[in-house]
Amino acid sequence: MEGFEGAPRFLAYPRAFMVQSGTDAVLSCQITGDPRPSILWEKDKIPIEPSGRFHVEAKGDLYSLLVSRATPQDSGLYVCKAKNSIGETYAAATLKVEVGEPREEEECLDSEAPAFLVAPSSIRACRGEDVMFTCRVSGQPCPVVQWEKDGHKLSDLFESSHFAVGQEPEDWHFLKLFGARPPDGGVYLCRARSGSREALAAAVLLVEAQALPDRLPSGSSGNGPETLGEQQQRRHAAGQCMRPETWVPNGMVPARVPGAKAFTVSAGKHAKFRCYVTGKPKPEIIWQKDGESLTPGRRHLIYEDREGYFILKVLYCKPQDQGLYVCTASNTAGQTLSAVQLQVKEHRLQFQVQLADVEVVEREDAVLECQVPLETIPTTWYLEDRELQPSHKYVMEEQGVVRRLTIRDARTDDDGIYLCQMKDKGRSIAEVSVQGVIVKRLPRKLDVMEGENAVFCVETREVVERTCWRRDGLQLRESPCTVLKSFGRTHLLVLVHVTRQDAGIISFSVGESQTSSQLRVKCVKRDPPSAPVAAEMSVVESNTALLTWCPAPDAHLRAPSRYLLERREALGGEWVQCLATDLPSCVRVLGNSVPREADYCFRICAANEHGRSSPVDFPGSVHLAPAARLERGLQDARVRDGEDAWFSLELSAAVQGTWFLNGTRLYEEKEEAGSRCSVRCHGMEHSLMIRGVQQADSGAQVTFVSGSVRDSATLHVQAPQVRIAPVPEAERLREVLTGLPVLLECQVSPPDAPVGWLKDGEAVPLDDIIAVQAEGCVRRLLLRSAGPSDTGVYTCDAGDDSMSFVVTVTEPPVRILQPLQRSLELLVQPLERVELRCELSVPDAPVRWFKDGLEVDETDNLLLVVEGAWRCLFIPRSSVEDTGEYICESKDEAISFDVKVSEPPVRILQPLRPIPVVMVSQGETVTLGCELSRADAHVTWAKEGVRLEAGGSLVLEEEGAHRRLLIPVAQAEHSGKYICDATDDTVTFTVQVLDPLVRILERDTLPTQRHCRAMEDLVLEVHLSHAHGEVKWYKDGEKLQDTGRVRLEEDGARRSLIVLGATGRDAGEYLCDTGDDSIIFFVTVKVPEPPVTIVGSTGAVEHHCLVAGEDLVLACKLSQPDATVRWLRDGQEVQTGERVQVKAHGVLRQLTICGAQPGDSGCYICDAASDCMVMNVEVSARPVRIVNKEEAQSPLEVLEGDSVTLVARLSPETAVVRWQKDGQTLLSGGRLLVCSEGPARSLTIKQAELGDAGIFLCDAGDDEVHFMLHVKEAPVLFVNKREEREKLLVLEGGSAVLSAVTSMERADVTWLGPQQAAVASERCELRRDGRVHSLILHNMAKEDAGVYTCLSSHDQMQFDVSVRELLVKFLRGLSDVRVRQGERAVLWCELCKARGDVVWRKDGRVLAPSPRRQVMAEGRERSLVLSHVEPEDAGEYCCESNDDQTLATLTVQVPRVVEIITELQSLMVLEGEDATFKCLVSPEDVAVAWQLNGQPVVPGERLLVTRSGLCHSLHLRQCQLGDAGTVTANAEGLVSTARLSVQEAQVLFVQKLQDVVAEEQGDVCLEVEVSHESAEVQWLKHGVLLQPGSKYQLQEVGCRRTLTIRCLGLADRGTYRCETLHDRTQAKLCVEPRKVSIQTPLADVETFEKEAATFHLELSHPGVPGVWTRDGIRVKPSSTCRISTAGCGHSLTLERLSLEDSGTVTFTADSLRCSARLLVREPPVTMVRVPWDLGVPETGVASFECELSRPSVEVKWFKDGQELRPGPNCRIYSAGRRRILQLSHCELTDAGTYTCDAGDCCASATLHVQERQVRIVQDLQDTQVQEGDNAVFNCEASHGDVKGEWFHDGEKIKVSSTVKIRQEGTRHFLLFCSVRPEDKGLIRFVAGTAVSEANLQVKALPIRIVKPLRDKTVLARHKATLECTVSHARGRVRWLRGDTEIFAGDKYEICNLDCYRTLIIHHVGPEDEDSYTCDAFDDRSTAWLLVEGS
Repeated sequence: MEGFEGAPRFLAYPRAFMVQSGTDAVLSCQITGDPRPSILWEKDKIPIEPSGRFHVEAKGDLYSLLVSRATPQDSGLYVCKAKNSIGETYAAATLKVEVGEPREEEECLDSEAPAFLVAPSSIRACRGEDVMFTCRVSGQPCPVVQWEKDGHKLSDLFESSHFAVGQEPEDWHFLKLFGARPPDGGVYLCRARSGSREALAAAVLLVEAQALPDRLPSGSSGNGPETLGEQQQRRHAAGQCMRPETWVPNGMVPARVPGAKAFTVSAGKHAKFRCYVTGKPKPEIIWQKDGESLTPGRRHLIYEDREGYFILKVLYCKPQDQGLYVCTASNTAGQTLSAVQLQVKEHRLQFQVQLADVEVVEREDAVLECQVPLETIPTTWYLEDRELQPSHKYVMEEQGVVRRLTIRDARTDDDGIYLCQMKDKGRSIAEVSVQGVIVKRLPRKLDVMEGENAVFCVETREVVERTCWRRDGLQLRESPCTVLKSFGRTHLLVLVHVTRQDAGIISFSVGESQTSSQLRVKCVKRDPPSAPVAAEMSVVESNTALLTWCPAPDAHLRAPSRYLLERREALGGEWVQCLATDLPSCVRVLGNSVPREADYCFRICAANEHGRSSPVDFPGSVHLAPAARLERGLQDARVRDGEDAWFSLELSAAVQGTWFLNGTRLYEEKEEAGSRCSVRCHGMEHSLMIRGVQQADSGAQVTFVSGSVRDSATLHVQAPQVRIAPVPEAERLREVLTGLPVLLECQVSPPDAPVGWLKDGEAVPLDDIIAVQAEGCVRRLLLRSAGPSDTGVYTCDAGDDSMSFVVTVTEPPVRILQPLQRSLELLVQPLERVELRCELSVPDAPVRWFKDGLEVDETDNLLLVVEGAWRCLFIPRSSVEDTGEYICESKDEAISFDVKVSEPPVRILQPLRPIPVVMVSQGETVTLGCELSRADAHVTWAKEGVRLEAGGSLVLEEEGAHRRLLIPVAQAEHSGKYICDATDDTVTFTVQVLDPLVRILERDTLPTQRHCRAMEDLVLEVHLSHAHGEVKWYKDGEKLQDTGRVRLEEDGARRSLIVLGATGRDAGEYLCDTGDDSIIFFVTVKVPEPPVTIVGSTGAVEHHCLVAGEDLVLACKLSQPDATVRWLRDGQEVQTGERVQVKAHGVLRQLTICGAQPGDSGCYICDAASDCMVMNVEVSARPVRIVNKEEAQSPLEVLEGDSVTLVARLSPETAVVRWQKDGQTLLSGGRLLVCSEGPARSLTIKQAELGDAGIFLCDAGDDEVHFMLHVKEAPVLFVNKREEREKLLVLEGGSAVLSAVTSMERADVTWLGPQQAAVASERCELRRDGRVHSLILHNMAKEDAGVYTCLSSHDQMQFDVSVRELLVKFLRGLSDVRVRQGERAVLWCELCKARGDVVWRKDGRVLAPSPRRQVMAEGRERSLVLSHVEPEDAGEYCCESNDDQTLATLTVQVPRVVEIITELQSLMVLEGEDATFKCLVSPEDVAVAWQLNGQPVVPGERLLVTRSGLCHSLHLRQCQLGDAGTVTANAEGLVSTARLSVQEAQVLFVQKLQDVVAEEQGDVCLEVEVSHESAEVQWLKHGVLLQPGSKYQLQEVGCRRTLTIRCLGLADRGTYRCETLHDRTQAKLCVEPRKVSIQTPLADVETFEKEAATFHLELSHPGVPGVWTRDGIRVKPSSTCRISTAGCGHSLTLERLSLEDSGTVTFTADSLRCSARLLVREPPVTMVRVPWDLGVPETGVASFECELSRPSVEVKWFKDGQELRPGPNCRIYSAGRRRILQLSHCELTDAGTYTCDAGDCCASATLHVQERQVRIVQDLQDTQVQEGDNAVFNCEASHGDVKGEWFHDGEKIKVSSTVKIRQEGTRHFLLFCSVRPEDKGLIRFVAGTAVSEANLQVKALPIRIVKPLRDKTVLARHKATLECTVSHARGRVRWLRGDTEIFAGDKYEICNLDCYRTLIIHHVGPEDEDSYTCDAFDDRSTAWLLVEGS
């Protein structure tokens, strides 16, 4: 550190601080001194030895003492002593260690961190049970265990008798709770501490108030425990009293106290109630509404906030939420309660129809719908507090006044409260319940303070497994801080001590159901530290700034962790941080720490983890300059005569410097245009350019000097370089034939320059063939007769330049003479001999044979033969594998043979044609086979054109040349023609499967005589030999058909005949015929007895009418006295009771209903089984009357805001009424309440408004009453007005809030102040919130005191406001100030208010303003400014007010006298030795600045500045030649100078040369290392000095010297030597021939016709010649072929390619060969002209046309993605390049998008077909026909080609046997044959948009009895059957016994089958004898039933 020499001195003192036991403590200080002081640390006067837990560190001048794992015994006073030979000093600091567990885990080898072997488990318990948490903990020393609940100590929450904590053997610990209560539920944390280490484990307790039911409805929690999620906000606070006390925040009183205050909230807003209750044990809170307990739900939140308030929050209030809310708090000591009345005020503009709650199943859609008053009112949908936007999830619809929201695919998170809000108007609220696996979802968001516990609770409908909790998509696992627990259907997640990293999206999923919540972690905001004070900057020392400051006065409250120092240039710029320190005292900034020389300003701020303070600027600025050092030195310049020489170097800092040329200084500013030297400086780089140097300048010395930096270099000028003029490439690349001469020539400059000719690096030998010539500037080399050995690279070497020629001597080309074609195709049969021949122009030339691109070798079946000039390839026996492309390739040409060996056809040898038909019986096996000519041939089997596959009932076999098709079990469907296809031949088989004979099984054993009773079912059954056999049934020779009574059934091989309800007519002979067999059955039928009838019943319906209250009596007589009947009403049997009685007297049957009511009306039936009687009964009700009409005649008058009830009394009581006003029906809701109680019907209007006046109608249907209502306007009063004037006391400068509550919301008020009316301004604010009117006064002053009045139209309210004046106190006092003489001093302080007078004093005397003294006041700040301070200004200054004062001291510093006692002495040292300069300066603290060669000295490894008392020293280590110069010591203006001389040292080689082996044409580097960086060396080869150039490159980097030889040749071999003046080293260089290889091979190229293709490959060496061939033919440059070479890369580019150019491209170089394929394809097809969109009328013609780029292209046409095929109306054709699609007779269905697809491109167009306007010319006419006749409808359309459709009653009519449809031109006909009554209806004809309608009426024929009833005689207890036949199956009949109608029942069975009408009487008795009639209404038939036997 520069500037402090001599005795030790503290730059930064150690600080006193406090640490926790077990942590590390560090005491730091900053000390300087020269010589370097020794440091000693003491504690309580005892020296500290660095060992064990005490470590001493020193980094530069920063010294530290580290106390590891501090203990309380380490507390005490620590002293740091610094001592050297000049003097000593010390500083002390206090360390305090808080008492805690000693941290000895690092000292004790057996220490162990605490760990939970068994963690506590979560528990669910019932109320009153004891709960115990247990855990097992290990650790050394023995851990201390503490229990917490929800972050609080247990003693703060519970009384001591409620819990017990203890320890059991073997490290078990427990927590026991006695008599668990619901408030005990929560998160319990067990904390185990051992020393400073701890472990955590958490568990959850759930306490149930009672046992939970198995299933809970959605959205409710039953009466179960309060979940932890509902206790999330709970914060516990234990009180001091033993019984509960209640504090009600807004004046609420308990419910039982009269006058409980009302709380009003607008509909849709939240209502929040809170109570503060204390007590121990903690009270239990129960919230009730109107006496019913409230549980947490969607709209009811119950929790305890962090302040200890118990909260009930009612979300989105509805009118039904109105009521009395009571909060009851109780514990074992007592109970208390508080109550409030909630009123919900609805908006005046309400929804016509409110939203209704919706319940849906998960994944279904939920629909919410409401109606607004007007269509134009906009609405917004909300999910709770989130506005919803239309999306796929939320579909919002508006239809008139209807507003609808559809929630698609409802999930668990969609469960919640939805609102529809009119803009600035009312809201409608509904709850959506999503029924799924998850019953209770997570809250949408949860806010938790950092360090608290976050609890999430989910309930499922059933007990589920495989649940998953995730945070931000990552699955959560159980850990000490993450608790996952499931109690049956309840699932919990607890995050213990959350941090900001825990925030995110928490989700719970089970199966496909999921619910999520956003966890937000809030952090406690802490303030950053205050800014430091007393910032001063000292610039006494040269090139140094000493910055000092003091911590802020409140640093102990907001302690800074570090101080940040920033700098910037005084002229402006950005602030840059330059230092961060934790020592709040001072810091020294050196010039070496800035980037460049300039004036700098500084500022400082304090910072900690919570932020940083505002910066404080240091006064003034300081000039700082960095010490520069040489980064890159000068290099000797070697240039040619006439060239420019360039010298440059780089320094470590941007400083100025000076250039010298041979000792003469060069000036940058005085440089002239004609000057030879140019000096430049760019940043830290300095350069010098000397233009046009001459030979005389060689050896010139160039020197650069900048301060202590000095560097030199030498200019070397060489003679002019020999140059060879460029030679064109065509002349440098020579290719000649053998025997021809070669002449190589070039021109050199200057003309007399000698040259040497080399061939491949070797000197060219001169003989009779090779001659060298020189003529002027021309140099020639002549080869009189070139031979192959003359091929090579010839070089003309002029020393400084060279020119190379590539000579290639080639032999004559090898041509293929025969065959003449270059591509031949040969077709060969298998096993034939193949001969491929070609004749060469050179008989002995070699060739290579290739097959499909691969070179072939000789085998037994492939022979390669040479016959003179012929080259042959023989294949004795060819096969299919020999097919391919064969190429014979010579050196220059190639020919290809395409050999194709065809396979023999496949023939079917067997069977011979024709093939007989194969006939088999069912069940037999069918085998079809054939034999092929080749065993490996493949065949396919087909039947009727359908290909057959093996499987199912088919088997396909292959055996050698045989192919078979097997059908194991033949069936009838197997008949047909089978084809065996062998590609070249086919054969057809015909198979016929014969049907088997159908026989009746066991026909001899079947009973043929059958007997049955009448009305029983007759069943005849046979079994056939085959299940598919058919039979026919005959009766008495007539064939039977399957009708209503006769059924023919088939079941497998069983055939049945069933006759339902057999009668006598069914007796006879029945025949079953199978065609191949038959059987006859003889059937007899017995007749039953007659049924019971109702005497006198005519079958007509009797009608009975009576009034309510009369008795109903129904009676009838039976034909038999003992017969039973049933009474039915509307099909239901009548039950007897008090009012209903059933009597039977002989044949009389009677039903009596006493006091009949309208509900007794209906159809009564007396059912006697075989007969019945029908009676219609109608009971009319009595009319409704309003009995209090007289009371309602008088008008009603109410005040605005009161409630009124309108009452109407009815007779009877059960009548229903409607309330109306102005024609609108009134319903309950909002302010209206419609009630019904007994005979009273009431309408209640709450909070009546002026608009409610009018006439109200109560309509009871038969009667009505009108009510007249008058509403009077209510006076505006102040409801919070007191008897006495309200008084307020406000402090000066504070704010006052005056509030008045009016009785009405719409009331207007006026505020009056003490002098004038109050108006809104900056200090006066007027507010209105509902009925609350407020006046807010800000920044109160004394004159604002007085009486304020709030006036309404009927009342006034006054407030008496007083303002108390504040004392004038100082918020911030004066601070001590230290300045230098002549500077400016500022003393300032701050008052508590802006208005306040102060007085300034100095040493007790009052100061008055003067030119040097200014007193200033700005806001609350007061300041005293002293200009040009003098020593007499020093002293104590005081600023005092009437109530306070503050003091500060001003110190003025006076300059001192500096003297140099001993001057510096000049020194001379050897290079590498050290040099020390010393001087004595007085006084001791003088700052001395050192300079070397005018530049400031920057301390470093080689430069060291020290101070010891008065002695100041500069040490230079390992001096170099560049260090020679002048040393200067500047002592605050006094200068002492001395001279340093450095003698040069010997230069030796540290690293010698090594032998090197390199490859030809490569580069090689020879390297040595010298002992000094500035040493000079010389490079020599065979004793010849090497000069730098293109061949040789010399480099110097530090101590390393390198020689690089470029483009090695064989001539570069030899011995190389490097020399200095004192040492030398040498090595051998061996050059080996190069080995060329392919680095990047050729790649196949695929391109289009007429485009270009480029082939490129890279070799391992540049300059290697190569040859390109295509299909064996050498490629030469032309207009379409370009060959190029760049370094190692060789390229071939072929342009304007055609399809014939496809082939193989080969590159050959030396022994290397590389090939690639070129594939040229046709260019893609493009659309020259695309089809256009068309619009045609219906039945018109549409043509689409497109034009392609070439003609021979196939296209496909598509319509809407479907391919089109040519047809009658669709024509597809082409004309040249045009493609046309023509559609004729277009229909509406032809409209669409048509696409033409050409493969490479496609185009589309749209066809629009305009529909014709069809109209009906002649409409249909109504038609009425007789049943059975034909009905004809006809109409005429305007167009004849229009298709029409017919409809009957809306259903389309289809053609059938009875319905015919036809069209004749424009006329359309519809014919109904044999119409029936059911055919009547509306007939509609539709043709396009034209419609015609007509009615068809059918007149039904009367029903006649064709075959009447016959008398029957039956036996008793049997059944009797009566049957007749009607004329039509639709005929309806009724059955009568006597005159009484019979109805179906247990006794009687009535059947209607086709035209048969049958009555069956079961269990006939004598009483059933009677006459029975079948009444067809238009006809009737009667018969008698006789019963025999008893």
